[in-house]
Amino acid sequence: MKSVFICTSPRSGSYHLADLLQQSGLPFAEEIFIPFHENALTRSYNLSHISNKIEFYKSLVRMHSKEGIFIAKLMPAQLKRVLKNIEHVSGAPSDFDIFSSIFPNPTFIHLTRKDVLAQAISLTKALQTGQWIKTSEEDNRYSIEPYYSYVEIVISKNRLTQMHNFWEEWFSSEGIDPLPIVYEQLVDNPAATLSRLLSSILENNRTCSFPENSRFNKTTSSVNQLWYRQFKQQTQQAIDRWPQPERPDIDSFRINKVSLLPEYEKYTRPHFDIEIESCIPEIDLIGDPNGLRWLTVNILVEHEKENLRSSSHFEVPPQEPDRNCYKLSPILCLPIPPGPVYDGDYKIHINLAWEPQYGDSIAANAQYSQQFRIKPLAAERESQIFFGDVKPAKDGWKELDWFGLFLDEHFPWIFHAEHNWLYFEPCRKSPEFRVYDKVIGWIALNPETYPEIKCLDTNEHLLYKGRKGNLRHFQNLVTKEFVTFPPCEGDSENDP
Repeated sequence: MKSVFICTSPRSGSYHLADLLQQSGLPFAEEIFIPFHENALTRSYNLSHISNKIEFYKSLVRMHSKEGIFIAKLMPAQLKRVLKNIEHVSGAPSDFDIFSSIFPNPTFIHLTRKDVLAQAISLTKALQTGQWIKTSEEDNRYSIEPYYSYVEIVISKNRLTQMHNFWEEWFSSEGIDPLPIVYEQLVDNPAATLSRLLSSILENNRTCSFPENSRFNKTTSSVNQLWYRQFKQQTQQAIDRWPQPERPDIDSFRINKVSLLPEYEKYTRPHFDIEIESCIPEIDLIGDPNGLRWLTVNILVEHEKENLRSSSHFEVPPQEPDRNCYKLSPILCLPIPPGPVYDGDYKIHINLAWEPQYGDSIAANAQYSQQFRIKPLAAERESQIFFGDVKPAKDGWKELDWFGLFLDEHFPWIFHAEHNWLYFEPCRKSPEFRVYDKVIGWIALNPETYPEIKCLDTNEHLLYKGRKGNLRHFQNLVTKEFVTFPPCEGDSENDP
């Protein structure tokens, strides 16, 4: 057994590398240690009964490996989370010893990107639009128009630099000699980079191909290039103005108007207008190169019930004031995947400052606070009416007491935590639900008798025994024989 970890930071080309490695015969490297993915794998592999975290991760390695290789992407926060989860049951003297005891024969790849500014712009854009990958030229996810912010790009750049420094310091302190991969070199010469990489990972007798192209399209567009030039220009302007005169008191500015609507659609991030009134003459709105001393609009959006909040920051762009008023139309950063998304009541807090602020600091110093609502999708409303007793669950999942966890954004198709894609016939004429399972066929589900299912094509009655890995286990209630079926993948022409 071999464990491989791609240690990196966001927008470093990790999807590109993971896809090339998969085309070369390795498993696809996912960020399985973030809570959302780890919870999903816990359900898929039926690991919820394992409370000891060391045993949990060992089981996860066995279940999630392919031909003796386990591979995963690691961001610094994910490494810290894994180590925190297991430190109370481990007496190992070092992080590397802990890893080696759980993840057999670990190899660490350090993936970096030479152009950190381009990486920071890509990260800022992805955080705004939710477009982390692009599978085709037509793939535009949520059709969200990004909004340039010098301050947000500086925040992303600083964050990426901290992550890079973390990996350098961790490798040094643990005596780890990682395999270095630079994104730009991988793009320029993938075969040579993969050959060097795979020779250190695979056994000598394993053969593999070296693909030239990733199946993921680059998310870079003319927007990235425009932002790159604009950021460079404003950085030079900030340097030329240094040292700057003292900034006026922030109370010299007040939020005059905000064009917030009372309700928004789910999975949208509209632009909205903010007007700021000044009681002093025109000032130079260019701040310093470190993202400070810009007239910054700090925005906090939080759910009224769930533990879900996000901060965003937009400087007032250089402009001539209109009757002592400055205007901007930033993006309203409502929750979108891959994080949890809840409909319902939200609150927005906005303040003005000469530097970015976060969370409670924005709320405590808010010049504007207002409630609004995110309404569920039409499909989710139909699902609620159809099932009648749908309850919200963790990470944005829905739950039926008799059927478990599922997502219903494409109802009458639903994505079940164990069965995957299922189609519920909308016209229900009996206590039973008529359901299409792509692998088994048409089945009948009765809330009173589930996990028993009736196969309508064969008239067999099966008892669902649970899912282990990529197999669902059933028992024939007449013959007592056990049968297995894979979950229903979403590659049908009729699937969402």
